[in-house]
Amino acid sequence: MDTPYRLTKLLSEIKQIFGDHQDILLACDLTLRKEAIFRGQVKDVLPKVSGQKREFMLILNRQQKN
Repeated sequence: MDTPYRLTKLLSEIKQIFGDHQDILLACDLTLRKEAIFRGQVKDVLPKVSGQKREFMLILNRQQKN
């Protein structure tokens, strides 16, 4: 969870650090009429929300390597 104005910056940082194929779940504006849930790779979700200011929760899927 972070502030609404950091949404694009945070997703860009995740893309840079973990790579284009990082799986994420992004839940925006929960409990509001414009509620939206995006699930997939960060490279696919980022263009859909880029430049928007929305309240959000972000979950990263980090698989452990054996």
